[in-house]
Amino acid sequence: MNKLAIFVVAAMGICCLVVSQAQADTTDAINVTVTLTDSISVALTGDDVPTWDIGAIECGGTPVVSTVVTATNDGNVAEDFKIEGEDANSWTIGASADEDVFVVKAAVGTPYETFSIVLENGTTPVSLDTSVAMYSGETLFKLQYTPPSSDTVGGSESHGFAITVTASKTT
Repeated sequence: MNKLAIFVVAAMGICCLVVSQAQADTTDAINVTVTLTDSISVALTGDDVPTWDIGAIECGGTPVVSTVVTATNDGNVAEDFKIEGEDANSWTIGASADEDVFVVKAAVGTPYETFSIVLENGTTPVSLDTSVAMYSGETLFKLQYTPPSSDTVGGSESHGFAITVTASKTT
């Protein structure tokens, strides 16, 4: 029996040691790390958005200017805005008006007098603005449309096309 008593006493001693070591502090913490994913977003607003209806215009006519368009950074990172146009049915967008070639330019910021940003076809976006502040940073611009100098398609033909503003994360 002595061996059994010694075994029981030893087992109780070990249990007491384990229990005393398992006691926790009165407080402890979990360190948490969270990283937001990049949200890249642009929204266009203005009287000529989403449709700029220029209406009937003569070849070689006076350029037409849009109302102010606002490009807003709806994302959570600084963004660069690029702008591009596309060809219209039988006409081509280009740098200078010509036969079946029209021009679209953009002017950023007041007084909107210098239309120095020439939109190219959809394969060549050009810079509209850089490092636009996150959460509602804005770029204000106007567009200028110049009709072709001459036309081989004929009157009453509608020439619709799109102008696209794309946002990317500022690097």
